[in-house]
Amino acid sequence: MFLWKGTKEQVVQVLGSLGQVAGSFDGADKYGIGTSFRIVIGYVLLADIYDAFVTKSDGGTDEMGIKWEPLAESTISQRRVGPKDLKDKDIKERVKIVERERKKLIDVYRMSMTESEAQSNAKRRANEIATKQTGKTKVETLGHRQVKILQDYGFLLGSLSPGQLSSTQGIAAYTKPGIPGGSDQVFEVPVGEIIFGSDTMYAGFHQYGTKNMPARPIFPPKGVEVPQQWIEDMNDAAVRFWMDAIEYFLTREMAEL
Repeated sequence: MFLWKGTKEQVVQVLGSLGQVAGSFDGADKYGIGTSFRIVIGYVLLADIYDAFVTKSDGGTDEMGIKWEPLAESTISQRRVGPKDLKDKDIKERVKIVERERKKLIDVYRMSMTESEAQSNAKRRANEIATKQTGKTKVETLGHRQVKILQDYGFLLGSLSPGQLSSTQGIAAYTKPGIPGGSDQVFEVPVGEIIFGSDTMYAGFHQYGTKNMPARPIFPPKGVEVPQQWIEDMNDAAVRFWMDAIEYFLTREMAEL
């Protein structure tokens, strides 16, 4: 339990400076409390963005009321084949043929092409042979799979994954997630601002769409309000933070009076 010992005038003086700390105005945040506050709120918002991404990736509707358009079968067919996919006998057979033919062709192509060209052409030709032998195109064989939207290698989702938040007595620190894509995360808390997002080059394409790709918003698009639940999450985090921060702040300030 925290016990305040001071005069009325001292209370007014200290609480007055606390208002400046909340916004970190004019260098008033000498203990790092205002910066810590923005870190905590940024972390909470990032966690909500992450959860919304996962919901939409699974085909659901997030708290903004947004549902992503499903991937085209031609797009799904380009996805990597995983262990679960190989339980399908048609997929397993196609993969077997493609790999066998690719190995036969790659050395031949390397004789007259660069490595990247040889790899590309060997794979293309191997797929043509697999289509002829199976009687099904790549799209017909692989395009029907159930996959998570915008999750193939996982770099985009990784860049939006909440990292490690540590907070003690109102002082917070944040570390980016140590997973694939984590290094592409943007998380900054300059004075009066909270900036977070993804630095992956294709995040903007998905947010706004292109002439060949529909928009699949990750952040609230223009005209869409921040969900009430997100606001409540921020409010709850703010209350918990300031309960500890105020005690820490008053203790430090009183020690200097």
